[in-house]
Amino acid sequence: MIHGRNTKQLGVVWATLLVAIYLVYRLESNMPALHEILLPAYFIFVGLGLLATWKWLRLRSPKDRRGDDRRLADRRDDLDDPPATS
Repeated sequence: MIHGRNTKQLGVVWATLLVAIYLVYRLESNMPALHEILLPAYFIFVGLGLLATWKWLRLRSPKDRRGDDRRLADRRDDLDDPPATS
């Protein structure tokens, strides 16, 4: 599924998110009163990671039709027909 794809970008995203989650955990362990406020941060970080992973997989899927330049084909059709002169 990820054969031939650069996983460095995905690794950087997840490493950054894990560091952010660790920092929130350390803040929560130092200030337990913030537990209720910081609890949604875990879900937000995991959600961002899943969103980034989905976008990474989707943008590099074999069904991606944006790889070809379709405008070039349109220009070739225009060049075959000489402009009309009056």
